[in-house]
Amino acid sequence: MRFWPNPAQRWTGTFLTAPLAQWGKEFSGTNAETSLKHITNREAAKATLYLTLGLILAPAFGYSASDVEPDDSRRSLTVDDLSEVKDVWGPKISPDGLWVAYTVTEVDTQADMKRSDIWLTRWDGTETVRLTATPASEHSPSWSPDGKYLAFLAPGAKNDSVDQLWRIDLAGKNVEQLTALDYGVSEFDWAPDAKKIALISRVLPVGMLENSADRPIVIDRLLFKQDGYGYLPNARSRLHLLDLQDRSVVRLSSGPHDEIMPSFAPDGRLIAYVTKLGDDPDRHENWDILTVEPRAGSKPKRISMGDLMECDPVWGWSAVNNLSWSPDGQQIACIQSGPLEFSWFTLHQVALFSVHGDQGLRPTADLDRTTTRPRFSEDGKRVFFLLEDDQNVHLASISTDGRDLRRLTPAGRTVLEYDIGPAGQIALLSSSPDEPAEISVLDGETLRPLTQANQELLRSVQLMPATAISYTGPDGSELHGLLIKPPGFKEGVRYPTIMRLQGGPNAQWQWSLDQTHAAAPGVAKRFKRRHLVTGATRVWWTYSRQPITSLPRG
Repeated sequence: MRFWPNPAQRWTGTFLTAPLAQWGKEFSGTNAETSLKHITNREAAKATLYLTLGLILAPAFGYSASDVEPDDSRRSLTVDDLSEVKDVWGPKISPDGLWVAYTVTEVDTQADMKRSDIWLTRWDGTETVRLTATPASEHSPSWSPDGKYLAFLAPGAKNDSVDQLWRIDLAGKNVEQLTALDYGVSEFDWAPDAKKIALISRVLPVGMLENSADRPIVIDRLLFKQDGYGYLPNARSRLHLLDLQDRSVVRLSSGPHDEIMPSFAPDGRLIAYVTKLGDDPDRHENWDILTVEPRAGSKPKRISMGDLMECDPVWGWSAVNNLSWSPDGQQIACIQSGPLEFSWFTLHQVALFSVHGDQGLRPTADLDRTTTRPRFSEDGKRVFFLLEDDQNVHLASISTDGRDLRRLTPAGRTVLEYDIGPAGQIALLSSSPDEPAEISVLDGETLRPLTQANQELLRSVQLMPATAISYTGPDGSELHGLLIKPPGFKEGVRYPTIMRLQGGPNAQWQWSLDQTHAAAPGVAKRFKRRHLVTGATRVWWTYSRQPITSLPRG
């Protein structure tokens, strides 16, 4: 098991362990009133390294940082400023389309801990509500289908070492902890009737002891440790069903597997989820999609019949509800890899599976690019997804038969997440090199800002935009990169430069906020891509399995 316990931990790090003791509501227009931060000590150390490197390189070029002044009244960014950047994540559009829920994460630099709160903003941007305000971290908000509540994850009131499932109404009142499971809750999904919730929680097999500090750790599986987590517990992630009327929790799955990504069918008759089958799932990467009826004793059915990875959680970052049902409940969209022998070293593309089971259809096969986060349109005729394409990440859509591809967002930005409202309206989270991630509404081809959590910081500091650059490779092919110039850049002046290579095979340098502080002391920064990156074609992936033999000049 190599996936994050839940997606929010990728962004909010270690959760605070204080119980939910305080709830509040603040109205502040479009700006958060609190000072939220999102940098860990490790990131600060990295920032200091780049800053120090820049100051060391500068004298070698006969140049000092004081020779460059910002070209406007704003000051240059410092490492300390990075702790003021507010980490926005979301969006989630309400069932009536009037509100957008999201989280804003801060760091307490004194305690060296992160915390997140849930916010609401009206679709027209006229009102912003801070729904939670506690010492703990509330995250992963999800609207009830009737629009009356937001369910979310946060530390339990009695056992604050694990996240439990909570519910809150839109007035910020009637806060209720819905679960008190020994191993907490990592993912969940509402039933269409808002009376039940499918959730993932770990279960310790009968007769097995959990690892503890007072006895040796027994390793009896291939995957026994996880980055950012440590030694894995003996408990396995299981699919459960919570009945909101009597608060009963029924387990729906068993076996030596870990289940993830629960997703109710539109009619509520099935729950889809992802797992690895077999006697020893640690020894292969063949993730599959299964469905099961929401009742105890129901037998699961495998619907992805091929030998490829479906919804691999490492690639998809274990996003909540990374499975998308078609409105008629006859298909499920997910991300599918290439042959297992190449594992992650292939393009990952949208695949559509019949609920009755098949090999999967790939409407993006001719696109020859990596795609993520698929979701059916409201009429089921199209599939939305995130498209990695030559340093950009677009929100795109394509018809289910693979025709009529549309890039919906402009170049020069990275779309991180999105949601689709009941009338087809689209809200998305995106970033650029000189803008931290914020939520916008997609009006035709225009992005209308919806959140401005970092506006105060941007009024005082200068973030430098990136410039697209290109090189001619040894074989005559064109290679692309990004250049961030220092504040007050002057043509004809030689600047010390930090070169950051992207060697692949996964990810790409792209148009997003990425340690632009390195340019602040007067150091240019180049982000150079090698051929082997996910924003390129399959041909480049194959070609660039060769080693780098030289670097381009210029």
